[in-house]
Amino acid sequence: MNRFHSILFMVILAFASSALAAGKNSSAGARVDNGYFDIAKVDGEGKYAIGGCDSTSGICLHVEHGWDGPCCASEEYLRLFIGKKKSSNQNDSIWMLTDYIGIDSLHSELKKGNPLTLEKFTKLEFDSTHEQYFVDGKNERGDIEINSGLPPVDSPGFHDYLESLSDINGYRYILYKRENSVSVLCSFSDFSCAYEIGCFYQNDGSFVFDSLPNAVEMVGGGGVCLVEEGASLPSINRGAKKNKDSNELLYKVNGIPASKGSSNIVIRKNKQPKLRLKGKR
Repeated sequence: MNRFHSILFMVILAFASSALAAGKNSSAGARVDNGYFDIAKVDGEGKYAIGGCDSTSGICLHVEHGWDGPCCASEEYLRLFIGKKKSSNQNDSIWMLTDYIGIDSLHSELKKGNPLTLEKFTKLEFDSTHEQYFVDGKNERGDIEINSGLPPVDSPGFHDYLESLSDINGYRYILYKRENSVSVLCSFSDFSCAYEIGCFYQNDGSFVFDSLPNAVEMVGGGGVCLVEEGASLPSINRGAKKNKDSNELLYKVNGIPASKGSSNIVIRKNKQPKLRLKGKR
């Protein structure tokens, strides 16, 4: 009997392992600059990838990067839009995570195998008057209101909030459902001159994902921003960016680590914050 139970346990374990392996999400990561991008592109091997939009694409990401005047002495811009082509008849849907309160719990629930719920997401609706949404840009406010949970700078909870920031707080997240097929959960973060995007894919269309994706890890890090004729800017790794004054760390006003030059909250080593607007010192 004991031997029978042992064999039965091994069979059950094998089936469970197979089910877990089958349920694990496929993934893709890419750094995208100017252009239109499909986050659920099927490559030559039949795998989902991040690639250029074509006639089979429905909802696409649109990235703009450049300078308002001569490179690189003028104001630099980097913007991300989400839009749907007029000609597309696909019944696609896309949502953005807009409530970051309790995001760690959301991350934990996914890691436990629970499906993603939509109460913290906002669906982007498209029609003839609103074909795309501006969702992220340097020093610019997007079309979608984000509740980061950031308390007022002068409140007692402000420092506690900054100290509690986890890696997942520094990203924006989008959830995409392509007709009745694949569902995609992506994170994106700006890489100074481009966006880094990391996506998990669920082939059965459910909202069961391994976790919240980490765009920088999935892209692989490193790289430079090519400017013109061999000139380049050093890569900017995500995380707290140090200013030339090593006593300062820069954060966006919503608490997310920021690159130099944007409107920031400056946190000094003595934990005293001050607001630094674009162009101020």
